[in-house]
Amino acid sequence: MSNKTLDMLEEALINMLKALPEDALVEIFWKTLVASVVSPLTKEEKEELREGTIEYKKGETITWEDLCINELIEQCKFVATGLKIK
Repeated sequence: MSNKTLDMLEEALINMLKALPEDALVEIFWKTLVASVVSPLTKEEKEELREGTIEYKKGETITWEDLCINELIEQCKFVATGLKIK
């Protein structure tokens, strides 16, 4: 399989992702972020996975929308800190 680079606006990518069903998003993130990691889990990672599974079963997980909002807030904080904006 060949690798290709595609330049596109971040907003366009986000809008494309928002249009996909959740199962497609899970598959994309699994293939791009998880499946390539082949090292065994550390004790800390196993504990985080266990806690995350418990939270998921309790319905205490973050929605895609909240995740996007939280990421945007963090990016704004970073820019504000870098530019020394208060």
